[in-house]
Amino acid sequence: MTIMMMLKRLTAAVAFAAVALAIIAAGAASALAQGQQNGGPPAPGGTQAANGPAPGEAVVAWQAVDSAAYYRVGWVAYDDYKVATAAGRDWLETFTFVDLANRGQSTHKVARLTPGIDYAFIVGSNDSRYGGPTWSAWATLTLAAASGTTSCPTATASPPDNGATPTLTPAANVDYDTDDDGLIEIASLAQLDVIRHDLDGNSVSAHADHAAAFPNALDGMGCLGPCQGYELTADLDFDTNGNGRPDAGDAYWDGGHGWLPIGDPETEFRYNTIFDGGGHTIANLFIYWTDGNHAGLFRVTGEYAEIRNVRLTGVRVIGQDWVGSLVGSNYGLIARGSVDGQVSGKGGIGGLAGYNSGSISNSKAVVAVEGGGAWIGGLVGSNAGTIADSSARGAVTGEGNSVGGLVGSTSGAISGSHATGAVTGEGSYVGGLVGATSGTISGSHATGNVAGEGRYVGGLRLGRSHLYL
Repeated sequence: MTIMMMLKRLTAAVAFAAVALAIIAAGAASALAQGQQNGGPPAPGGTQAANGPAPGEAVVAWQAVDSAAYYRVGWVAYDDYKVATAAGRDWLETFTFVDLANRGQSTHKVARLTPGIDYAFIVGSNDSRYGGPTWSAWATLTLAAASGTTSCPTATASPPDNGATPTLTPAANVDYDTDDDGLIEIASLAQLDVIRHDLDGNSVSAHADHAAAFPNALDGMGCLGPCQGYELTADLDFDTNGNGRPDAGDAYWDGGHGWLPIGDPETEFRYNTIFDGGGHTIANLFIYWTDGNHAGLFRVTGEYAEIRNVRLTGVRVIGQDWVGSLVGSNYGLIARGSVDGQVSGKGGIGGLAGYNSGSISNSKAVVAVEGGGAWIGGLVGSNAGTIADSSARGAVTGEGNSVGGLVGSTSGAISGSHATGAVTGEGSYVGGLVGATSGTISGSHATGNVAGEGRYVGGLRLGRSHLYL
């Protein structure tokens, strides 16, 4: 190694060490501030990170918090953190998180990291799965470089007989839950597609497509106990031919219908499991669903469904009634969802969900929404559940009654939320935040321009609701 190379490495190490101290200090301040805000359990102390037993693994440790119902463990590559924060993004948006029920544990293994890369880790304690955690100080770690290889040999190439591209045959006994969190890992569109054949996420499916998408799987997909759902481990893109538009060259074009939404609203068995996006992006989702209601990445989510940390970008969804980019009709829980693109249909149209009687929190939609009927909203078309700490930004246009920048119509509760898009309605009950409501609204506001041709047009449009600003 030359002296110049040694100096460069020493300079980089010193820089990372200096930034690590700044990160740890920021993390301590964040933990203190968050604890003051939510009055929840105290922050985990003594957060540390060490290299795990295999390349690409890290073990995060903390002091147990008896009063915590859940822990939230997060990690980020330092270079990604620098790019994101330089662009003005909040530090929380740069992390990948996993939520763990508190069973007395004080460590968690994180797998599939990149050897030789600098990482930061943080642990939060929470009194519920989706409340605001009390954050620990950050811990930093340079992940050990792999010896001799930078990737695990999980597949072998078979030489073709006809000069075609070699095919990869996965090794036998593949673990599809490498971090042992009970969630089956999704790394391809084919694996995302076969969720529809195992809606409860317990790894039990007799469908041939499911077996093809998860070849040579261990019994139970490698989950230590029964699998509870799915998590993304890679970014996915529906523009499979890379030409920048949905067309017949894409794998899920389906004669112009695009993606077939997951879930069945016609039976009592709905999508009732966990889907964790892990902070990864699903890009260029295209749906043209005019033969039935309930359209989105998922059609209908049941009351026990949990969708979290999902980021959709470049969506284009066209449907009939109850249409959203993420979910057509949600009866479960959506947390930390983020979507951008276009959504249109007839009635019950929302940027994130067409209908909600469950819970939506810490989510945002930057979506142009158009509806030919009633209940048109930037985030949700019609809400009978709860919406908290969420936002919508994008033009909202409706031809019927009840058109709002955040929600078209609500009989539920809205708190800590806002809308900034322009709202245009041809019917009655048109508002910058909500079109019509008989529910409660607190700590919320709207700033977009509002225009309407019917009766009851205003900046917030409160109707008979109780308002607390």
